[in-house]
Amino acid sequence: MQKNTVLKEYVPNYRINLIDAGNLEHLERFKSDLQEVLGMIQCRGDKESLLKYINDRKEYFQNVDEETYYVIREFLHSERMLKGNIEKSQGKETVDMCKALEDLYNEGIECGMERGMTCGMVKGVVETLRDFGIEKDAAIQKVMQKFEIPREQAEKDVESYWR
Repeated sequence: MQKNTVLKEYVPNYRINLIDAGNLEHLERFKSDLQEVLGMIQCRGDKESLLKYINDRKEYFQNVDEETYYVIREFLHSERMLKGNIEKSQGKETVDMCKALEDLYNEGIECGMERGMTCGMVKGVVETLRDFGIEKDAAIQKVMQKFEIPREQAEKDVESYWR
């Protein structure tokens, strides 16, 4: 008990108001960038509604100031993914969020295509090795060497394509 009284002497008891940014109603009451940021937070779990939200406010999101851009990146947990090009315009640094999201989308498509092509090549190699009568363990070794992947992944790939 005595520790608490000493602590109370040095730590002020400020009132803190917490809000659930993802469930706020009447966002139109905010008259700043905060309105748009909070709107994006409400859509962050649904790709379709996020894209619709941004497209409905395209004029705003094509010219987001740098600070708002960083806030959006943090709230959407996209600090590594959103790579907006920050441009200087009229002494202000701005980001085109529409372009940043489009780049992210295109990057995802490219990544998916690469994965699909790799999976197809692995499948072809595994089926060819099987058809030539190579044993499973030797096939795993070949897949590990050819695609430079760990043994666990090679075992999984061989098992799934060995029919």
